[in-house]
Amino acid sequence: MRKLLPILDEIFPLRLFAFATAALLFLWIAAPYAFAADSTPPADNQSLITVIISYGLPFVEALLSVLVTWVIAQIIRLLGITDQATRLKVEGQLRDALHFAAENGLKYAFAKVGAPPTLAASATIIADAIAYVKTKNPDTVAALGVDDQALEHIILSKLQSLVPATASLNVTPSVKLSSPVG
Repeated sequence: MRKLLPILDEIFPLRLFAFATAALLFLWIAAPYAFAADSTPPADNQSLITVIISYGLPFVEALLSVLVTWVIAQIIRLLGITDQATRLKVEGQLRDALHFAAENGLKYAFAKVGAPPTLAASATIIADAIAYVKTKNPDTVAALGVDDQALEHIILSKLQSLVPATASLNVTPSVKLSSPVG
C-alpha cells in the first residue's frame, strides 16, 4: 500500500479527491440495493443479493463512518488549522526572545566598553552586541533565519529603549510661568 500511494500521487496528485470519488461511486451503486432490502419484507427463500445486503449494510455503515472521519481529518490537515496557529505562536515567542536578546547584547556591549548607553553607538559596540546574540541564542537566530544586517537593525532599534529620555533629547528643561491678567 505504501508503494502504491506515491505512484498514485505521481499519476493523480489529488489522492484525497480520488478516494472521495471512489467512496461516492460506491455509495451511488450500493445505495439502491441497501434501500431495496429495507423496503421489502423478508422472504422465506432469500436470494444471495438480499443476504449480502443484509450482512453488508452494517459493514458499509461502519466503513462510511470511518471514511467520513478520515475525510474530516484530512481536510483539517490540509487547511493546517492547528499547525498554523501553533507555528505563529512559536514564531512570536522566538521574535520576542530575539528582541530581548538584542537588548541584552547592547547592555553587554556598553558594559564591556564601560560607557553609558548612548544613541551614537560605535561599530564595535554593534558588532559586540551581534556576537552576543549569536553566541547566546544560536537556535533562535537560526530558526528565524535572521542575517547580520537584520540583526543590526533590530539592535539599532533597541538603542532608544536603553538611553534615558533626558540624555536623548539634549534639551535643558525650562519652566515659563504666565502671570494672570488682572
